[in-house]
Formats: sequence, structure tokens, C-alpha cells
Amino acid sequence: MKFTTLLFLALIPAIAFAENLLANSNKLFDFAEKSYSEFFSPAEIKTVGLDNYLVRYYPDTGNYIGTKGEEVYVYGDVFNGLLKAGVISDFVALEPDNDELFAKLFTDGQSNVQVYGTGTVISILSDDLDGIVIKGLSLN
Repeated sequence: MKFTTLLFLALIPAIAFAENLLANSNKLFDFAEKSYSEFFSPAEIKTVGLDNYLVRYYPDTGNYIGTKGEEVYVYGDVFNGLLKAGVISDFVALEPDNDELFAKLFTDGQSNVQVYGTGTVISILSDDLDGIVIKGLSLN
């Protein structure tokens, strides 16, 4: 059980990074669809993973937009093939990562934060965050 807990704790940063990367990529893709619809339409295309990229393909224009880590790429005839367009933060504000959110929760002088747990579930309650539950974490 302790190995499983340690493995889960080791994976939390990777999971959080992947979630933030997906959230930031989707925010960028949504921005591109609204701001540059002549290149990226129709809107609200599903994001897919392709090797190490998160990608959206726009059949109406024949163009792609994708991210690899923080880097932004576009692909299509109008871009003369593959073009590195910059990094995500060049276009949209990045979502805070989970570590920043927890640090903010515990360092903003909030005296009403309660952390409690039994068995394999820990719950964190505060005025700002109502009932965050971290599953798979053992207190034993």
C-alpha cells in the first residue's frame, strides 16, 4: 500500500503538468478560432494527442494548430508547411498550475483552512475551494 501511495505522489506533478498543458493548449486553440477564424474553422474542434503534440485539425481550411510543450506550431499551405508561431504565453495568459493554487491556498493567511482525512481520502475545505478531494493518498 505504501508503494502505491508513493507512486501516486510521484505521478501528481506529471498529471498536473499534463492537465495544465491541455488546459493552456485548449485556451490557445479557442483564442485562435475566435481571432483567426479564416485559418482555424470550424470552431470547437476536438483536441487530439499526436505523438508529443496536442493538435486540432480544421477541415474547412485544411490547417492545423498544435502545441508541443509550451511551443505553438501551425501547419498548412497558407503557412508554407510547418511554422513555429511562438509559445502559448505569447497569445494567452497561462492557467496557474496546481502547485501554485495549493501554495496560494495555504500562504494567503487563510485561517479557516481545514485539512482532514481518513484511510485513502483527504479533503481540503476553505471558503475559496469547496471540497477538493485528493483520492488515492493514504494517511496510514
